[in-house]
Amino acid sequence: MLYFPLNVSISLASSSAAESHLELSLQHQQSWLLRMVALELHITTKKQQRSHTQKLTNLLLSEEKETPAQIPARTDVKSFRAVEEEVILQPSVPGKTVKKLSAILKQMDISDVIPPPLELNYFNQEQILTLIQQHQAKSDLMEMRVIDIKSLHKFINKEMAMANIGLSQRQNVLDEMRLILSFALEQNQAREQTEVKKSLFESWHQMTDTMLLSCQEELLPKEIKFPLLLELATIILEKALSRNIIIEVIPALSSSLLTIFSHLAYLHKQNDIDPSKSVHLDTPLMKPLLTSILDLLSYIDKSVQSTRINLYGVLLYYFQMCRRQVDEGESQDIYMRESRITTLESMTMSLFNSYGDSLIEIVCRDAFDSTNIIQNLSFSLLEQIILFDGDVHWLKTINILGYLRYIVDSIWKQDNQLVTCVRHGRTTLELYFYEAKISFLTRVAMCIKGPELLSQANLFYTISNMSFIDLRPEVGVLQPVSPVVNSKSVQTYSQLLFPLLRLILTVLSTAAKRHYNIIFQVTKLVNSHSEIIFSILGSHSNTPTLERLQEMSLVSSLLSLSCAHYMQQASVTNPDIETTSEPLKVLCLRVQRLMLNMLPIYCFKSNTSNLLKQLAIPEGREAETVKREATLFTLQIANSILRYAVVTMNRDGLDMDITTPKILFNIDFTSPIGSSGPGMSPIIHTSALSIGSLLQIINDYTTTIIQESDKLSKLELSLITRIIESSLYLLWRHLVVYQSKLSKFKQDLQCHLTDDFFNQLQQVEDKISDPSAPPQARFIDTTVQNIKKLILQKT
Repeated sequence: MLYFPLNVSISLASSSAAESHLELSLQHQQSWLLRMVALELHITTKKQQRSHTQKLTNLLLSEEKETPAQIPARTDVKSFRAVEEEVILQPSVPGKTVKKLSAILKQMDISDVIPPPLELNYFNQEQILTLIQQHQAKSDLMEMRVIDIKSLHKFINKEMAMANIGLSQRQNVLDEMRLILSFALEQNQAREQTEVKKSLFESWHQMTDTMLLSCQEELLPKEIKFPLLLELATIILEKALSRNIIIEVIPALSSSLLTIFSHLAYLHKQNDIDPSKSVHLDTPLMKPLLTSILDLLSYIDKSVQSTRINLYGVLLYYFQMCRRQVDEGESQDIYMRESRITTLESMTMSLFNSYGDSLIEIVCRDAFDSTNIIQNLSFSLLEQIILFDGDVHWLKTINILGYLRYIVDSIWKQDNQLVTCVRHGRTTLELYFYEAKISFLTRVAMCIKGPELLSQANLFYTISNMSFIDLRPEVGVLQPVSPVVNSKSVQTYSQLLFPLLRLILTVLSTAAKRHYNIIFQVTKLVNSHSEIIFSILGSHSNTPTLERLQEMSLVSSLLSLSCAHYMQQASVTNPDIETTSEPLKVLCLRVQRLMLNMLPIYCFKSNTSNLLKQLAIPEGREAETVKREATLFTLQIANSILRYAVVTMNRDGLDMDITTPKILFNIDFTSPIGSSGPGMSPIIHTSALSIGSLLQIINDYTTTIIQESDKLSKLELSLITRIIESSLYLLWRHLVVYQSKLSKFKQDLQCHLTDDFFNQLQQVEDKISDPSAPPQARFIDTTVQNIKKLILQKT
């Protein structure tokens, strides 16, 4: 097998029947050989027969001249071995060398063979073509339908025997009968050639796929595999875009292209693991590939669904490779790689935009009017395009064409189906469509114009009227029906609610404080589902679970960004926001009380430690991983509560008669502030414990290399830094009020603000003075200096 020639050129240009039969025989032999090579690669790799696998791999990767040898035109039929020897003995032509695997693909002829049309004078042509269609049967040798010429001939003879044909026309009728049978024979030959070519390419695809999957890196190193994949992708796209391509082969071509791009994406992902052997996507190499992919997507008919699925998968792999994956630890290489990736992104979007609105229409129509798989892939592709589209051209066009409003309306139409999913705890296709749409809208919300466009599309009104949100299994309509909470219903409800909360949080984060109208609409949305919101805030008294903590973190972040800022804007005269909504004010006061009531629960380390000890560990998950995620959620909750307290303190200022500062000063709501002054220990205690946790994480962060799998440490570092920022700011604001209103200021300072507290602050200052420190460090340093100045003035 190792000495069997894989470079036999196959051409169907000859009109000789004998040569055509020989060429079909050669194609059958080559297809059989490729499948045997694939099978042998699989078996030898599985049995770890390294030497034999290496021989097969070296054979396929050996270099040869690019100019293919042609089978000499002869009228006589020779043996297969004779033809093989003649091909090998032909003199080589100087030219570019290519690997044998690429040469086989390049020499493969998958062009369509179209017989000449049938032209009849005596018989009715349409009736004859219909008759030919009726006399088709499945072939015994191949999976195709062929014309039963014997049955067709018998039927025509029978009809002619019953017809009254004159002697003068008899010869013409016989000639046309021969013409009909000859046409049927040519049709069968063309179908056979098409099936053989299709089988030949599928055999090559099977062999290539087996080699790429089976061979390890030492047999097929990156520096060989990466250019080989690019070369194969180029050849496949050239063949797919040729004018006379066999339509039935295009799905197989696209499937092979998807396999190649999956391996390219995997190799590109390995750059972060081993930068010394990194591979780069150069713009000159990727531009023709992307152009050909978009041409094929625009050219292919919508009915060829498998091809569209594969092409969308190829584009998603392409965008995955284009993402920025630059480590902060790299120095000069960062700029070079960043510049290369930026150029690639710019080229990518310029190519997408060069196709105009027609390409946008194709992708959007597939997202709404196609099969389930294509719809999900289309939404994923739109999400990636909007991520890379710095000019927001695609988003503007999608909005102008009405697709953005259509997406929001389609979510509202899914409400009844989502209610059924929650009630029965079932996961259906509708749930995945819902998640794909919410993910796309979340990406839209990250754009600068995204919140405004979503507001114009009635997103907040739609969410306010979604019924499934009110079906929280613990307290919703399900409770009277089912006293025992169904775990599947809880899981389904969380799967629906969490993406929706992230969408709203993204809108608020992008809009910030500029769009007061959006803050007002989100506050109204919270009011429409207030009972569910309050039940989530009050669920901390139950047995904690990972889902409840995640739910609490999302809801607390939502309230800190919506209700707190709404009350802050409502306290001043602002024509852009409605300040006369009494129900919203009542809602915000209730939210304020609940949020501040949770401060000692989630901001004291002793309480959070007890909370984590009671945490229920889901089956099939490691306890350590679950506890780390739960710790992250508790930090997010604490950060949201303190951020809410900061906004509340800034709103009410230093007025001791307002309710809010009393709540902040005295966590015990039942006892009034006494003449001896409020207890400051909660705020100071929170600051001190946060500083201690920060020091521990900073030491771990600076002494170890945090890999991709340790993203939680980075998030913990950022959250605890923000907690310290908020705690110190609240401490400073309380000290200002404390020293101006109460007499026992010095005594309480000596009691609570000890030397240990400021020693820890000094350690934080030393740690975060590094240039790589987070941006909150400067604010922390300023706040610490203000606290020290205030204490020095009064002690």
